[in-house]
Amino acid sequence: MNKIVTKTEDDTFELGLRMGGLIKGGQNIALRGNLGAGKTVLSRGIARGLGISDIVTSPTFTIAQEYSSGRHPLFHLDLYRLTGVEDALAFGIEDYLNDADAVCIVEWSDRISELVDDSYICIDLAHVEGGRLVEIYGLKLDDID
Repeated sequence: MNKIVTKTEDDTFELGLRMGGLIKGGQNIALRGNLGAGKTVLSRGIARGLGISDIVTSPTFTIAQEYSSGRHPLFHLDLYRLTGVEDALAFGIEDYLNDADAVCIVEWSDRISELVDDSYICIDLAHVEGGRLVEIYGLKLDDID
């Protein structure tokens, strides 16, 4: 696990930007954190790091947003409105998670914890004094410094 404290929203975006430059197709990213913890800001940075120029918005009401203008397609999922893995399977989450060319970012991934395995990059975000604590599992901090 790697721990980073981002002091501003711009810092969180920049962290995502650096991560997006390293992430490969077929990679799933599980984001966990309370409302306002920075999941969507980090997702925007990752998208930009993948070369996506579109405006990335939270897919809270649509569950899934798809972007194809980068070096890999990006599926940005927000599972906040789902009650569990059964709901996710019913809307076809496996199609997103199993795409070998795309990157899939899953906000509120704790809703599908049964599907998250060691192959995921898992990121926990939390408010702390002075900013946000970002804990990254599955991607070495040295890779993004």
